[in-house]
Amino acid sequence: MSAEKVNETGADALETATIAVYDKEEFEKVDDEEVKKLCSDYAAYTRVNLAEEHGQIVTNIAAIEEQLQSFAEMVEMLGSDNTAVLSSTLPAISAQFEALKPSFQQIDRMEGLVSRVGRDMDMMEKQLDEAENTIVEGTLKNVLKMPLNLFNKQMAEGNGALAATDDFVLHEIFSTSSYFDGT
Repeated sequence: MSAEKVNETGADALETATIAVYDKEEFEKVDDEEVKKLCSDYAAYTRVNLAEEHGQIVTNIAAIEEQLQSFAEMVEMLGSDNTAVLSSTLPAISAQFEALKPSFQQIDRMEGLVSRVGRDMDMMEKQLDEAENTIVEGTLKNVLKMPLNLFNKQMAEGNGALAATDDFVLHEIFSTSSYFDGT
């Protein structure tokens, strides 16, 4: 294609584009029968679309109404539950807590007792281990002689002779009366 042809084609396209813009006066008149037919077709088309859209709108509105009703019922139920909790359950819980306060003190004393028993048991285990270490391990014959050895030891102490072993110190064991009021 030559440059002149391209320019001509471009000029023709420009003329065609300007021709595409019409004035009202340039339209040819359509007869009334044709206008009525076009209008009735257009009206029928919009009625079908409006009917479909109206059905969808009504369905959506019904769904929203159901959701709104469910939400309102849930809000009402929560309100009544809150009222029930505040009017009956919370005072009952508060009264139960007040009734349990003396038990809390007993539990604290019981914890102190358990701690003391643990310390006493540790001390007794330590003393038992020390006592077991003083026993001469050996045959059954040595174990059977032990009561006689203890008896002889007591007799020797009674005669004024001191034994060569350390004196046993009795650990003071707890008294439950110091932890409980007798109740």
